[in-house]
Order: sequence, then C-alpha cells, then structure tokens
Amino acid sequence: MSARAIKPRRLPAAAPSRALVLRYKAATRRMIDAAGDLDGAAALCGLSRSQLSRCQSPHDPDLLPPHALLLLASTTGADGMAEMFRDLATPVADRADSPFAAAASVLSESAEAIHLLGQAMADGVMTGREQAEIRETFADLRHALAALDAYFDGLSHGRSR
Repeated sequence: MSARAIKPRRLPAAAPSRALVLRYKAATRRMIDAAGDLDGAAALCGLSRSQLSRCQSPHDPDLLPPHALLLLASTTGADGMAEMFRDLATPVADRADSPFAAAASVLSESAEAIHLLGQAMADGVMTGREQAEIRETFADLRHALAALDAYFDGLSHGRSR
C-alpha cells in the first residue's frame, strides 16, 4: 500500500475540545520522536513525512489515523501507548461532569456487576452476602447510567460540556 493511499483523519464537525486535540498532537510528537524522527516514523507507519508532520502540528487539523498510532506504539512499546491514553484522559475524566467520567463509571460498574455475578453463580449457590453485594453494585450502576443519561439529556437540549 502506498503512502498516498492512506489519508490522515480530519476533525469531525462536532470536534473534541481544542485542548484535547493539542494534547493528542503532543502525544503524537512523542511517539514520532520515540520512533527516531519523521522519516523513521513515516517508514514504520506508511504515511509520508509531510502527512506525519501535519498530524503533529498544532496548526493543522489532521490527526494521526488509528493504524499509524498502533504501528508507532509497537515501536514505543505498550507503556508508551498506555501513557499517551492516560495523559489524554486524566484531566477530562477527573471532572465530575465529564462524559468520559460518566461512561468510565458505567463500564467499571458493569464489569464489577458481571464479575460478582460470575463469582456468585460459579458454585451454584448464591449467599445472602453475595446478593447484597450484587444489589449494591447494580445500584451503583443505575447511578452511573443516570449520570450518563443526564449528560446526554443536556446535549439534546443544546447544552454542551
């Protein structure tokens, strides 16, 4: 596949915040640096040098495509990719009104509920203690879903966060 066949992503109409985009671009620069330089990163991920340059530039709307991100991550190692996503998510997820925090909470509570149900059902007997833990987890899940629903309701009424 030629380098010209792969196009960098452009920001959608409902774009993420400028701060988040700049942090993504900074993380892109760190991954390119970890690959050596623009030429080395371009050879690794199949984009041209100029495409990669645009993807890391704060003045250009192009974003690094997912396939290129994964290929660069293979050079920087799993820790580099995990660090990038942690860096991108932490400040936004720390906000109580964040959709990311609400969605993460739903996912976390869902995983906990599934885990508890699996443990309780493994031996074929569900104790009163296990039932109480499961009910508490489902209550937490309902609260997390309500927070996410409230966020979506705010969006549908023209309020963005």
